[in-house]
This record gives sequence, structure tokens and C-alpha cells, in this order.
Amino acid sequence: RIYMIDKYGNLYYDTGDPESGFFIVERDGNMINLRIDQNGQVVRAPVGNVADLRSFKISSVSGVDPSNFGDLPNGGGVTTVS
Repeated sequence: RIYMIDKYGNLYYDTGDPESGFFIVERDGNMINLRIDQNGQVVRAPVGNVADLRSFKISSVSGVDPSNFGDLPNGGGVTTVS
């Protein structure tokens, strides 16, 4: 995966999936998804603000204990947009 930061402090993340495109996190926390649609047009979709992210504890992911994943933030918590 590619992560980039421009001279203005915006973070770019390439998902590696052409259907998902890449995400931009602006300095104010707004997150935007950019991808190319079936007609070759750039689609710009607001996702939300990172200030709205929440973290919660989980006991398993598809029946697998998260402690088996190694060192994860928040002791194996999952972050999601609510």
C-alpha cells in the first residue's frame, strides 16, 4: 500500500483496489474517497471526519480471537465509522 503526505499535510492512502480507489484525509480530518467509475470518470465521495471514528473491543473476527493477529492498537479493538 502507498501512503503519501502532501506539502499541505493531507494524507493519501491507496487501497490497492481499483474499485475502492484511494482515500484522502485532509488536515481538518475530513476523509474523501476518490475512484474511477466504469465510464472512466473520477468519483469524489465524502466519507466523514476522523473525529467521528470510534473504537470498540471485540471478542472475535469470524470466530478467530483477535489476540492471534499480533499487536493491534487498543489491544485488538476495531475502528469503525458510526
